[in-house]
Amino acid sequence: MPETDYIKPSTQIENRNYSYPTKYRFTLSRAPKTVFFANSASVPGIQIPLATQSTGIGRDIPHPGNKLRMDDFELRFIVDEDLTNYIEINRWIRGMSFPESLQQIYDLQDTDRVDYTKYNSGINIYSDGTLQILNSNNRITLQVRYYDLFPYTLTPLVFDATISKPDPFLATVKFQYTYFEFLDRKGNPV
Repeated sequence: MPETDYIKPSTQIENRNYSYPTKYRFTLSRAPKTVFFANSASVPGIQIPLATQSTGIGRDIPHPGNKLRMDDFELRFIVDEDLTNYIEINRWIRGMSFPESLQQIYDLQDTDRVDYTKYNSGINIYSDGTLQILNSNNRITLQVRYYDLFPYTLTPLVFDATISKPDPFLATVKFQYTYFEFLDRKGNPV
């Protein structure tokens, strides 16, 4: 019978409590009204494309690729009665594309509290965001910081008079970003 290697206790997980999907807080400086009603936020998945080496003997050999792909950051929120938070994201998207006038993009750039032009093409349309993961005592255990977020899709609101027991509207906004990183509770890289 083969021997099993002994696993040193120092290599085991120290905190054996579970992480729960309801224990989080999200902040986004450009859209504070939206995050107040946030009820779902994601840590995006990551992938690397595979490169294959042809062998000529019936099976190719896979190798890791060299470009990281990150999924979108998704935020789902309850829409308030005045649609204030929905309009907040809607204006951000419209401001980036200035469909009616150039003034919309100028207004968007003036409303942000943080100037991101030093990182991006001179256009102030981005925002950083932070997902704070909480423990069972509602204290921050880990943070996920997203850099240069911008929304690119917002789900529609469908009004329907035939619904007998309506629930509040839920809207989902998808963001692209430059990158994200994990930080400890004090903001240091993990």
